Amino acid sequence: MFLLVFGISDIAKAQIVASETFANFAFAPLSFVSKNNISQYKIAQNEKDRAIEVYCTRLKNKFGDYKWSEDPCGGVHWDAKLASNNGHPLVYKVFGKGDNTTLFLGGVHPDELTPVHLAFKLARYLQENPSVYTDKNIRVVIAPLVNPDGFIRNLPSRTNANGVDVNRNFLTYDWYHKAISTWRKSDWARLGISLVLSKYGN
Repeated sequence: MFLLVFGISDIAKAQIVASETFANFAFAPLSFVSKNNISQYKIAQNEKDRAIEVYCTRLKNKFGDYKWSEDPCGGVHWDAKLASNNGHPLVYKVFGKGDNTTLFLGGVHPDELTPVHLAFKLARYLQENPSVYTDKNIRVVIAPLVNPDGFIRNLPSRTNANGVDVNRNFLTYDWYHKAISTWRKSDWARLGISLVLSKYGN
């Protein structure tokens, strides 16, 4: 089961808040999503409500495949600024205001079904029970399905539409400095090199 829960430091809180406006977000120069191409993933404000409505209908149908009777989006006023590669809105909801922030990320590995179900259920619970967070200096941010492309398909997959396991691809400040050297030392790298050599020779 995979549900990420973070107590967010002041720096991370600032990044989450900034992600809502994008104007001040500190992007690393990733080739697939960067400040240079982020606009292709943005959802136009005038299309957002319809995109979320269509997405929620797809989710409800997918939930039905697992005999989950509740409407995943039911009653929650979701927000989304970006869409996935396959065009699914990356929905989230902020509950409450305050310095104490907790971030829930569900569906990082959508083939692990329980966290997807629980994250949507938690959002519906908080929507129906505002006394949990109102006037308590508490903010809860829920992104219930951060890998919708891996979930909304015939068989859910750990990976996104690009075949990337997003849990193994969280960007950190030392990503570029350590990622390649760490990978080269791994068993996966040795296996990959062996496969390439066996196929293409020396």
